[in-house]
Amino acid sequence: MIRNLLTNMSLPFTRPGNFLSRSLLRRLAFLAVVGFTIVGTAQADQLTITYSDPVADQTGDIDVTKMTMVFDNATGNYKIVLRATVAHPFVGLFRVNVNLFNADTVPSAMVFQDVFNDYNLAISTAKLTLTGTNLKLLAWNATDRVATNDLAGLGNPPGTTAFRSSATNFPIGFLTNEDAIAYGVPGLTTVKLFTPQDGIELLADDVTELLENGTLTAGQANGLMSKLNAATASLNKGNTNPACNQLNGFINQVNAFLNSGILSQDQAQALIDAAEAIRTQIGC
Repeated sequence: MIRNLLTNMSLPFTRPGNFLSRSLLRRLAFLAVVGFTIVGTAQADQLTITYSDPVADQTGDIDVTKMTMVFDNATGNYKIVLRATVAHPFVGLFRVNVNLFNADTVPSAMVFQDVFNDYNLAISTAKLTLTGTNLKLLAWNATDRVATNDLAGLGNPPGTTAFRSSATNFPIGFLTNEDAIAYGVPGLTTVKLFTPQDGIELLADDVTELLENGTLTAGQANGLMSKLNAATASLNKGNTNPACNQLNGFINQVNAFLNSGILSQDQAQALIDAAEAIRTQIGC
């Protein structure tokens, strides 16, 4: 994080030729005010954590199957993507509450809480995206252990008796009328660098959703997935040029589905934007 913020200014850093930027000075001042201690940061800004949740384990109407958070530990910006089954999607009146406990960072940054998100959706969706900024994420790093609930193996954050992340239908109740996300041991994972392969996995989830809700046939979805799988295989071998071409082929096929009326403008644009973001990350 600090390395990415270095810029040539008139204030010396710890080694000759390195300098503190004004933005970093403001950040250091903030951290000092709220009681943070600067710790080692990951070599890349984009980090991620992912949790899987069993199907049909809910006590409410919503059945969450996956939660992925991608965040930038240079800015604190984050995006949380929640997936639900088509049979039990996000719809009607409900609340999403994301609580995360990082046991390996400084005490003042251990607890991440997204604000209460209350929804009343007339149209169902199997994907819900939350975005925001939380400066505690500046102190989160790759390999940190992060839990979604008090039974995941890390216990409770200091001063807390119980916590969990959940999607809950109204009326709100403790472990009733809800799906506690990755409750128990599955709610423990480690922070890792967000790679282009991770971006492709999220994009593949979008394609799967379009298949499950009937927008795409199995053949159409397989055509898109084959290109994503090929791009992942290329990246795993370090072959970026083929991966760029395969993602471009994915975009071309999405445009063909748009032109033929299979996909709406919004559906196609979301897929194209995601693929282009991956291409940018690769350096195509």
